[in-house]
Amino acid sequence: MISLLVSLFMLQSPMLADTQAMAKLRDKVAVKIVEVDVKLPALEGTDQSFGRNMQGQAACVLDAKGKAHMITSKFLVDGELGVRIRSKNNPEWVDAKVTSTNEKLAIAFLEPKGDEPFPCPESKLARSFAARAYTPMVSIDNPATYPNLFWGQVVSNAESPLAEFLLTATGLPIGYPLFTLDGKLLAMNLRRYTPTSTVFLAVSCAQLRSLFKLGKKDKEDTTR
Repeated sequence: MISLLVSLFMLQSPMLADTQAMAKLRDKVAVKIVEVDVKLPALEGTDQSFGRNMQGQAACVLDAKGKAHMITSKFLVDGELGVRIRSKNNPEWVDAKVTSTNEKLAIAFLEPKGDEPFPCPESKLARSFAARAYTPMVSIDNPATYPNLFWGQVVSNAESPLAEFLLTATGLPIGYPLFTLDGKLLAMNLRRYTPTSTVFLAVSCAQLRSLFKLGKKDKEDTTR
């Protein structure tokens, strides 16, 4: 059903039918994404001398005072043994660290280690009312190297007690920013809604606005 809805939207959307417009959107969004590579302990019951890696992404949001915050899914970095980051404009991997987590929103905050500069590519937040059912969205895989655009949509709000979160249908599950068709940060996928679910639980732009104390007009970008 979800794939059918997405397919129907694509048929109805002139933008997603326009290859050139999609390429422009892909390039616009790709530079805003931070790739995250996480080293994790080996799975229980396997050779513990070998770890495993998980890849995800982060986005940078400015708070009301203009301070940049690099955020990702808490589920991506739980139990991490090491974190690296890179972006399209900073293609070499840089060691990073988890500085804190927000348990309520299930997000983690990252910072690069060392003194090397790593400019945070700001993602402006979408308007809060954009996070509603059937809103189209895109995500980008491999933004620093060979970016590929995935499309999807908001399915609905999650059920109580997670009603402030969104359920999304997209190809990229854990720790991936989701953008509107004009390149604003709409949400970030946190994890699968259930272990076998085909939809994902996402923190919404409305929740992030509240966290970073951004009002309806304060730093709300309305340009295209």
